[in-house]
Amino acid sequence: MHKNWLLFKIYLIAGTFTFSGGLAMLPLIEREVVHKHHLMTKAELYEYSTLAQTLPGVIALTNAFLVGRKINGRVGMFAAGLGAILPAFILMSLATTATR
Repeated sequence: MHKNWLLFKIYLIAGTFTFSGGLAMLPLIEREVVHKHHLMTKAELYEYSTLAQTLPGVIALTNAFLVGRKINGRVGMFAAGLGAILPAFILMSLATTATR
């Protein structure tokens, strides 16, 4: 449970404070996942980031899925993915309701 919450928080913060998304999130994720919490190696993170670029879809979400699955299986994949998309979902919801 601790790893899931940690993955959710890391990707939520990365999605909230990196406005370009995708690869702009990578330094923040690297600092948290590799250096601070030691959940995976730098080489593994870069391998999954490279793989996320080659697969179709949103790079940030694909990266979250791959890293989350590596760290804590399917539940980790869901937690990281939810953290990655939640900031954009909330901001887009606010933007569409504010224009009415």
